[in-house]
Amino acid sequence: MEAYKGNSLVNLQRSLEIISRYPSQVIVLKGTKEIIPLTYKPLKRIRTNIVDYEQTESFPEFCSTIYSLNPQEANAQYRELQAKSREANAFFVDKLQYASKILEAIALTEQGYSQDELHQIRRKQTYSAELLDKIIRSIMTVTAMLLSRTGLPNKGFSLVKNCYLFRYTAACFFLSTKWISEGGYQSIEVQKFQNDVIDMSYTTYATYFDGLLTKDKKIKEIHKLLEVFIRYL
Repeated sequence: MEAYKGNSLVNLQRSLEIISRYPSQVIVLKGTKEIIPLTYKPLKRIRTNIVDYEQTESFPEFCSTIYSLNPQEANAQYRELQAKSREANAFFVDKLQYASKILEAIALTEQGYSQDELHQIRRKQTYSAELLDKIIRSIMTVTAMLLSRTGLPNKGFSLVKNCYLFRYTAACFFLSTKWISEGGYQSIEVQKFQNDVIDMSYTTYATYFDGLLTKDKKIKEIHKLLEVFIRYL
């Protein structure tokens, strides 16, 4: 969705610049709507379940098409790209409200944790039993609410901890503690914060595989916190 927003052709050509040279080495994963129920299962089955084999197989052809499109021709493929671009732009406008809700949740998080606890989380120290229990309860509360909205039953912690919703909520929790400890979240632009929230998706996907390749320091820090937390569980 991120690649399609704005000028989708320019963004796609830019974002695919490197991996389009090695398209047969790319694995395409399913979108979040599909993987939420698919990750609500024992961990050993998750990796194969969240791979989109059809899109993975057609990825080389997709790359070839993207780099052969000419806006001047405005053929059916280019019109389809433009339609997806409009859909993506509308999606992100709609999701601004979601980012605002998370900012409100950050304020509640700040009230529920002492400065010592927040520093303990940010320093990646071994959590005390009390703090770990508190964190899990915070994340489980939000996850249970999200599960009810998706119509999924709460099957208990042993399966919930593998679910995308739980891990994504945990990533947003650690993002919140980072913003709190650094200050300034009250004045942050919602648009800028939305980008951080979207980045938590990449962080969450990476927990099902072998890590995250990025130069973004913030994403790397949150991913490390998330991995430490999952190992504790």
